[in-house]
Parts: sequence; structure tokens; C-alpha cells
Amino acid sequence: MSSLRRQQSDDIRVVVGIGSFKTDTVLLYNSDCTEVLNWGGPALLHVPRKIKNNIKESGSPLPPQHRVIERFKLFQDDNASNKSNKLYLPRCLDYRKAISDYLSKMKGVSLKLSQVQFVLCVPAEWVNPDNFNTIELDLEAQCPSLLKYITGAQRTKLEKNEWLIELEFETVKKMFDPIIEKIIKLINNQLFEFTRKQVKHKCKAMFLVGGFSESQYLINRIREQFQRRVPIIASPRDPIAAIVRGAVKYGLNMGQVKSRVLKWTYGVEIMEDFDISNDPPDLRTDDNKIVKFKPLAYRGDDVKVDQTFDDVFKPLYDDQTVAEFRVYVTREIRPKYISNEMRVLGTLKIALSRTPSSGIRLIEFGLTFGKMEIKAMARNKFTGEIYHATFKYEV
Repeated sequence: MSSLRRQQSDDIRVVVGIGSFKTDTVLLYNSDCTEVLNWGGPALLHVPRKIKNNIKESGSPLPPQHRVIERFKLFQDDNASNKSNKLYLPRCLDYRKAISDYLSKMKGVSLKLSQVQFVLCVPAEWVNPDNFNTIELDLEAQCPSLLKYITGAQRTKLEKNEWLIELEFETVKKMFDPIIEKIIKLINNQLFEFTRKQVKHKCKAMFLVGGFSESQYLINRIREQFQRRVPIIASPRDPIAAIVRGAVKYGLNMGQVKSRVLKWTYGVEIMEDFDISNDPPDLRTDDNKIVKFKPLAYRGDDVKVDQTFDDVFKPLYDDQTVAEFRVYVTREIRPKYISNEMRVLGTLKIALSRTPSSGIRLIEFGLTFGKMEIKAMARNKFTGEIYHATFKYEV
């Protein structure tokens, strides 16, 4: 990110944020750049059919009836003159006018040029059918590498249609709906877990943040699905900024966060004698043992910062000299056995002394959930020796 400034009061300075899922800084003008026909991503995809027809009928390109203007924000760089071979604007258009036109197309922006300090590119909203403009995608211009893979009747149809595909609202909706359904399912699972643990309480509000929460279509679908269960369903004006501000505030003052809800179930691998009446036969080992999962902290638990979950274990064999604690994480809430779905978070080994006169060797093992990491601790209760390991949170 760069910020540049001059002394002239009428000069425009731009801060450009580069990242994924941003609205393209593009304008589609008429031939003399007096009228903006479209902006953002749709301007890139817009290749009017009549232009292609005119070119084919005349045998050579006609003077441009539409101009796609890109990279105009880069003219704010003091070194733009050294990049003249890469930056281009037609003579009929000044970069200040392009920026002014771009700002005027952004919802809720009404500024004089002297007031402009930066241009913020934000994700385009997913609109309702009444406001949706059909997108015309030119495969020949936008995706030429795909043409060789299109054969048969579809190729004949596309060639007849000059390789143009019209994306209507219902078509684009079908692209979004599978993701929307997954989000709705995840929210439903969260509400179910909340009501299961908080029998006397109901979820009073739901706040949607993040890039996808800029989609009005998503917000409408969520409200339709959950408005009877959750009274307030809202999204801030800048859903992405809400995430960034939260991250910055947390970085500046980690003490603000007092607890976190676990996204995983944490536990260790243990081995016990096989129980023919309760354990599955296919998990039985050659020495008549079975490997199980011993949970310490459960997914959905509200865990305070530096809260510890521990238990006491004992070696399986009398002559065992080393104990290894293998920590697993899983999406399952109360699993009983180790499965392929689980992931190893880390391991901690502890040395064991010879069997004391009491004949019992006990080991205390626990996980402490800190602000940025998970600390594992194992203590030999006979000798007092303590072993430590540190793991990262699973995302």
C-alpha cells in the first residue's frame, strides 16, 4: 500500500489496496469518453456484439465505439511518466476525470476533486434479480485457451453465437447457491449447538462479517432461513473492515479477548484392554488391546484464556520407560476411537522412572489454551519431573 501527496490543492492522490475479491478499477466509456457505460468487473466482461459484427462486415476494425479504461489510478504515481510504455489513456480522457467518474459510480460517494485523498476498491454487491444486468462473456477474448476443448454440438452453437455466452441472473444464482447452502447448514449447526448447551437461552442476534457478507443475496437468504429463530440478523456497513479492525484491536490489546469457543475437540491417544462386548473387533490389536481417543476439551466449549484441561494417566506396561502423549484434533464432538478424520496436533514424550514401592506410576497431562498457542504439560507425579510442548491452534 502506498500513499503519495503533492502540494497542489486540486491534485488527486490515491491509496490502492491490492488483494483478492476486489472490484476491478475499470471503466467502460463511449467512443469520446463523455459517458460511462459500465464500471468494475462488468466493464471488463462487456464486449458488445455489434462491435464484433461491424469488424466482420467491414473486414477491418472500425474506430472504437467503446473504450475500456484500466490502470488509470497508477497515473497518481510520481514515476508514472517513466512507465508511459505501460500506461495508456486516450487523448480525450484525463486521469482526473477517470477517477472522478469512478467515484461517482460508487454508491454513496459525492466528493469534489480537492477532497479526494484515496480510492478504496471494494467488492461488488450481489444484487437482486430486478437490479441484475445480464453479463455477456466473450470466450474468444476472455478465455481463448478454452476454445480447443469445446467440441461437437456445443462448439457449433458457440461458433454460430460468435463465442458469446450470456450469463443471466438464474445462471449466476446457480453458481452461488451451493456455497449459500453450505453456509446455511453451518449456521444451523452452530444454533443447534448453542441451544443444546444453553437450554434456557436463545440466540438474540447474528452479525454477518467478512467479504461474502457484502452479498445482499446471502443476507436475504439467511434472514429467510433464520428470522424466526434469531430476532436480529445484521451486517455492518463494511463487513471486511469489521474483520480487519477486530484483528488490529486484538493485536494492540490481546487482553480484550477473555475467552474463545473451541472449533475442535482436543484429546490424546490411549491404549486399553480390548472389551469384546463394547469395542469393534476390527480395531483389536494382536496383543488384545485397542487404541482409543481420550477427549480433554470439546468442540463448542467456551474456554477462558489460559484455562487448563487435564487428566491423570498411567503406563500400560510395568516395564515401560517412556510415555508418549499424541495430541489429536477432530471436528467430532465426542469420538471414542481414533479415526482417519482426526489430525495429529503434536506429541510430548516423558521419561518414566522405575516402578515405585506402591506399584503405581501416575502421569498428569494437560492442555492450556493461551492467547496464541496451546501449551501441553506432562508431570511425573512420582519424581515431580515436568515436560512441556507448545502447539499452534488449528484453523
